[in-house]
Amino acid sequence: MARHILFVVLLLLPWSAAAFGEDVGQTVDDKVKQRKADMLFRLRVKRAIGKGTHWVAACQQKDGSFKLEGQNAGGPFPQSRHGFGVAALCTYTLADGGYDAEHPVIKKAVAYLRKHYKSYFKGDHWPQASAYSLSLMVLALHTLYVKPATVERANERDRYGARKVDKRNPCGYPKWARQAIDRILDWFMRNQAETGLFRYPGGFNMGTRPPGGMPGGPPNSHYGDEDLSNTQYVLLALWAGTRCGYDLKAQQLEKIANRLLAYQEKLGERVLRVEDPKPETKPTKKGKDGHEYAKPSAPGDTDDGRPRDRARGFPYTRKAEITGSMTTAGLSSLVIVKAMMRERGCLSPEMTKKLDKGIWDAIAWLQVNYSIE
Repeated sequence: MARHILFVVLLLLPWSAAAFGEDVGQTVDDKVKQRKADMLFRLRVKRAIGKGTHWVAACQQKDGSFKLEGQNAGGPFPQSRHGFGVAALCTYTLADGGYDAEHPVIKKAVAYLRKHYKSYFKGDHWPQASAYSLSLMVLALHTLYVKPATVERANERDRYGARKVDKRNPCGYPKWARQAIDRILDWFMRNQAETGLFRYPGGFNMGTRPPGGMPGGPPNSHYGDEDLSNTQYVLLALWAGTRCGYDLKAQQLEKIANRLLAYQEKLGERVLRVEDPKPETKPTKKGKDGHEYAKPSAPGDTDDGRPRDRARGFPYTRKAEITGSMTTAGLSSLVIVKAMMRERGCLSPEMTKKLDKGIWDAIAWLQVNYSIE
């Protein structure tokens, strides 16, 4: 089940423009062939997305939930805990795959989420919910109801820095969805660790160490009030929310950014940065291909105009080992918090420099340590 749904989600991730780019030295015939190959590749991707979303939709049950193969195959958590999160993930996948709010499958899925969202919330304690499930619900609603052009309009400011549209609901969510998103994001911020990051709230009693280690984990496993996996999901939800009117203070964003930077390894192997296109000679200005190449930031720190970074990865928790999945989570989190700080208007040149270094160093770690095999 996990492989199936992950395959669908990966297909729906935005494709990099570089994936369909052309080499600078191509002939006219080569370019024509490349464009044909790109067009065929896009068609293959589109068909794969269609097959994937059709499979997900076919897994929907009468009550609007989704029954996926292997979902009850055991594990440390009861099925009742994850049914809501699976429904949110499937709704998110279908919305990103082209299903609109009026599609019967989406209507049933949204009704299920809305019903169980209400039943989970009791005061300030959601015993069956988790950061993953609630973040996915925010992302599903955002993808379903908000289009890119709407987000652009929502972030337009007047000469005094105020939003030009309704500050309370600039993206035009349905009223219940706006209230649900705000409630979820408020809950995340109330459960934020003192350090600035996030972990399992609600039933996991964030910040409390149970006997023997983390709930559902092996004895004496690393436990605390923060981890990069939950943090990445919460930041994705906060990013969606802040683009549509949810207010995060500059101090809150700076706290998150500084803690993420502290999570990264302190030392790492020096790695020559891989850039596209790769300059043949040391560039000092705009190249013949039209690209601007930055001058070296320090003598001896580049090779053929390309900077050297330090391969520094990220762990799941501060005492855990460095892994590819958590380095990806850390890298993504740095990119997200940088975007939120820029849109909030609190991204200083100093913080930009720190975040950019962390981002490039994480990419360098993946460059050295990641292999498709």
